[in-house]
Amino acid sequence: MKRREFAKAVLAALTFGATSGTAAASHMDEPGENISLTFDEAALDTYRPRLVMSTEAREKHTGTFGWYATSADYDTDVAVYWNRYSNQEGWIGPDSHFGDTEPVQIEIDSETGAVTRVRASVYHWMKGEVTAANAPLYEETHAHLAVVDPHHQHRAAQPAEDGFFPDIKDLTEHYPRWLDNDLEEDVRVGSSTVPWRMQNWDHWWQTGAGGFSKDALLVQALRTAGFDTEGQLRVSD
Repeated sequence: MKRREFAKAVLAALTFGATSGTAAASHMDEPGENISLTFDEAALDTYRPRLVMSTEAREKHTGTFGWYATSADYDTDVAVYWNRYSNQEGWIGPDSHFGDTEPVQIEIDSETGAVTRVRASVYHWMKGEVTAANAPLYEETHAHLAVVDPHHQHRAAQPAEDGFFPDIKDLTEHYPRWLDNDLEEDVRVGSSTVPWRMQNWDHWWQTGAGGFSKDALLVQALRTAGFDTEGQLRVSD
């Protein structure tokens, strides 16, 4: 069962007037001529997150995938990562499914190479975002993030929490395959291929007409009801 089906199952009693749409345009055609998405191994290693995982999460973690987004239209670059897991074992039956994919994005000043912003999923594809001054950075360029069981969302790791640097696999090779395997129905067009847009968006869910997402609305209802643990990216004072 996919995460979308879980949200619907939990909130089946709620009825909303609009429905979520599927991708009308090709995700991979979305960037346009001015955006470059490359598997820049040196850059992706420089900004890869330092991850803290439980033994169970580490066993399910099948890889961290990335590409490096650059554009003359923006004064920052974005290192785009997706953490991939073999499965998710949730709190209840509908909450468990094969395959789980969680995003992390690091925005970088194109001239200085300094990290400017960190964003990641903190609650079922709902976004958390902080500026570098408030981000959990390790050695200035690595977001130090803890993976929250059992849904694999993120929170700021504490300095004493030991993490690891994952080997980065080529997202340019795998992302089209994931889209073909139904990710296209769930993920928002442009959220990874034009990642600067995520500064103004609060989730990675696919949207329909007018930018509305029934899935995000359902998840937000769960969040408001206090279901599950929401991660925080801001470093505690």
